[in-house]
Amino acid sequence: MNWRYNNERALMKRFAIATALLAGVSGARGQITITSLDMFNAPGQYYRSYAADGDTDVTGMVGPQGGPQTWNFATGPEDAVLRFDYLTPGEAGAPAALFPDATLVERKRVEATGKEAFMFLDQQMGTGRMNYGYYDEATTGPTGLDDPAGVFAPPLLDFPESITYGSTWSAATTWFNAMLGAPLRINYQATAEADAYGFVILPDLGFVECLRVNELVETTYEIKFPGDEDPDTGTGGDYTPVATYYVRNMYWLAKDKGIVAQMTSKQASTPPPDEFPTAAQFIRMFETNHPEGSRDPQPVTDLSVTRGKGQLLLSWTKPLNARSFRVEFTSALGPNAEWRELATTSSNFALDTFEGREPARYYRIVSLP
Repeated sequence: MNWRYNNERALMKRFAIATALLAGVSGARGQITITSLDMFNAPGQYYRSYAADGDTDVTGMVGPQGGPQTWNFATGPEDAVLRFDYLTPGEAGAPAALFPDATLVERKRVEATGKEAFMFLDQQMGTGRMNYGYYDEATTGPTGLDDPAGVFAPPLLDFPESITYGSTWSAATTWFNAMLGAPLRINYQATAEADAYGFVILPDLGFVECLRVNELVETTYEIKFPGDEDPDTGTGGDYTPVATYYVRNMYWLAKDKGIVAQMTSKQASTPPPDEFPTAAQFIRMFETNHPEGSRDPQPVTDLSVTRGKGQLLLSWTKPLNARSFRVEFTSALGPNAEWRELATTSSNFALDTFEGREPARYYRIVSLP
């Protein structure tokens, strides 16, 4: 027996199998869909994360667009441990009265100091995460804002219901505050894209499949200076823009875990680059009690048929976890019905033609992953 020859053959065979497996992974994975069920959506859920206390060098860690790729966040700064608990509004105390439409409250607590901040939400199935504002006493002080609350008008849809690779969305809102007694108007605009996918490695949780969301935020501060009001009524006056700042947020989203990592660039007067070298905030999840949900595509429940000139329009709402649909029809219902395919589509509609002499058709939609 030629030991070298046979071992080389075995090595080549294993290499070929490994290559095939890797090709299968890169071709078939990385196209997950994040929905409301994957975000934190119920009181009693929580997660804990490591966070940096100050600026962090993240050179080469953000990564390019596209995929598949891997982000290794197993190690990193552990200056602070943050615990995020999801509460009912009643558990949030007095600040909840400022946000009557919120049904869920995110409480962020620094475990070492007990300092807390609150975000007021409504995770709406079929719509996404509505954000009504925040309450954070750390934003106030001699050089900060006068009021710890920011009530968004209108509320932000900061994460839509269904996020896949390539998804884009935007949101804008305004809220009012004051600085050293001067009225302040804050205008917020954000544009986001799920621009990369792959796997992220987390401390204690191992690796999870993820999408990366690249969000650019523009915030403009406008002040109403003393003396601008009507001298007789003390009201009126215009807000004057005094500063515009940009930050870039990178979110890594995973099934059943929501935001598992976040990097935020330093604030700048111009948009930071995608692969920024320094993070003002770097958070990595290491513990959660979020339940596992089903990966199966959910059925269509609201199929409607509209008749037009020589055609029928079939339409429906895309359910959770469904990326495409097979439209089928039959001429007779029953246990022995013969269903035939009309079309397969990633849209939420299909067209069929008809003529008066043809027998009636019955339709059904099969959700596909």
